[in-house]
Amino acid sequence: TSMSETDGSTDPYRTPDAPGAITPGAITPGGYPPLAGPDGYAGADPTDRPAAVGRLRQVMLAGAVAAVLQGAYAVVVVDDLLAASAPDLEQVAADAGLDAGRFSELAGSATTGLVILSTLVAAGLWLLFARLFDRGSARGPGTVLGGINGASLLVGLLAPTDLLEWVLTAVSAALVVAGLVLLWRPMTTAWFRATAAARARPWG
Repeated sequence: TSMSETDGSTDPYRTPDAPGAITPGAITPGGYPPLAGPDGYAGADPTDRPAAVGRLRQVMLAGAVAAVLQGAYAVVVVDDLLAASAPDLEQVAADAGLDAGRFSELAGSATTGLVILSTLVAAGLWLLFARLFDRGSARGPGTVLGGINGASLLVGLLAPTDLLEWVLTAVSAALVVAGLVLLWRPMTTAWFRATAAARARPWG
């Protein structure tokens, strides 16, 4: 009896291997059995990053850029906002016994400072989670913050704003949604679990 007959390779009733089936004895470079699937991920090896994680990192970096653009635009329009609220500021200054011009100047500086600070925080969070996600961690906190940010952006789209501000807000909202979708793709979930398991191993 030939070897091919013995191992069943010529058996007409033998079921062909399904795409992505595990080859007996095969392992990935990280020592995990390969599980082929869409999106370019082998399934169980934390060193084999799925394509969705790379796209997620790009989305997060784009979000940081969008946050900076929104902040820059807000700084530009601060003077217009202060000019529109000048009567109210003058009344507040008069009630407090302060010089109206000096009070308006301080209000402008404080508002600009807050806008710059909030912009740095927003961009920093995008960059921080880009790095954390790239390492396979912080998916829970990132989801919570992303959901809050996305909800506030969607609410902002309903407020009366000029076209440029609306477009910047819409782009940021779209990036949040895209990031959350990529973060919870099945292959991304499998990779996050694999990296968490690798970190939990005392010898990992």
